[in-house]
Amino acid sequence: LAKKPDNILLKLQHAELMGLLRRFDDQVAEANMLIKKNSKLRDAYLIRADGEANQKRYAEALASFDYAFRLGAPTPKLLLSKARCLKNEKRYVEAVETLNQVIAAEPSNVSAYDCRAICFFRLYGACPQALQDMEKVVLLDPSDTKAVALVSDLKRELKTKALTSATQAK
Repeated sequence: LAKKPDNILLKLQHAELMGLLRRFDDQVAEANMLIKKNSKLRDAYLIRADGEANQKRYAEALASFDYAFRLGAPTPKLLLSKARCLKNEKRYVEAVETLNQVIAAEPSNVSAYDCRAICFFRLYGACPQALQDMEKVVLLDPSDTKAVALVSDLKRELKTKALTSATQAK
């Protein structure tokens, strides 16, 4: 950077490196400097969103993602990051809608099914949608022991709900 202070690519890489080093304040600050110089620099918004999300500043990260997405189409990976921020902001319906886009583009994305299952659970408790998504996680990654246990728990809860409903109906 000292030899080429105006090289935007190097500055972007440096800002991204700050995130890898877990220096999120520096990552966001460097991204902000780049945005100040060029408000159309999409990668700077994405780097800033990453830093903000890692600082648990999810609302700010969402705003950065939205601006970056206006400058260029999102990838499934970026949509997944946005969905995680929405989930952390307890905006579960929007998170599910975003995750549906990820799954449509990448039907074998384990993380998207896992995140969507959590959103369904937070919205509706134990429900068929959460179970279906967790079963998909297990199908795609049978070594995920946490997901296997969650499938069993969800099945048990749904069975208990069904029995309780049947008993109350009589």
